[in-house]
Amino acid sequence: MGDDGFRSTAIFQFTFSAAGQVQEAEVLEVSGLTDESDVVEHKVITDGFKEAIEKVPGRNTGSGQISIKRAIISGRKDFWDWRQMVVDGAITGARTNCAVTAYGVDNTTVIAEYEFINAWPSKVSGPDFDTENSQYVTEELTIVYEYYKRNA
Repeated sequence: MGDDGFRSTAIFQFTFSAAGQVQEAEVLEVSGLTDESDVVEHKVITDGFKEAIEKVPGRNTGSGQISIKRAIISGRKDFWDWRQMVVDGAITGARTNCAVTAYGVDNTTVIAEYEFINAWPSKVSGPDFDTENSQYVTEELTIVYEYYKRNA
């Protein structure tokens, strides 16, 4: 335990799944997860008849999209197949709910889970092939969604 009485929980693994489109798979990176609101300012008159500025929430301006990066695995092309549904005009079939789950170091304890409602893939990117780089060969999927919530 640290001096503040808080013990951090290390996150070891992330998974991504899209109901009916992408089976749960370990991913290397999840980015773009934001939720924010515009701030609207109003002039108001206080009980003491003085002007004041009141700040209230405006429209939601969260990104509405995330990017998922994973290592390429032989025989697994579900990111590409899901994206192809959109290219082919089958957006109703492509639209689904997705989840990103973060596990603790034991790989079983769920640390956090986010659900993305009515998501569909807007972009898929293949790897940059580089013989000088010894890291994973990766692919990246960008999904857009209507809203998201944290379940755990």
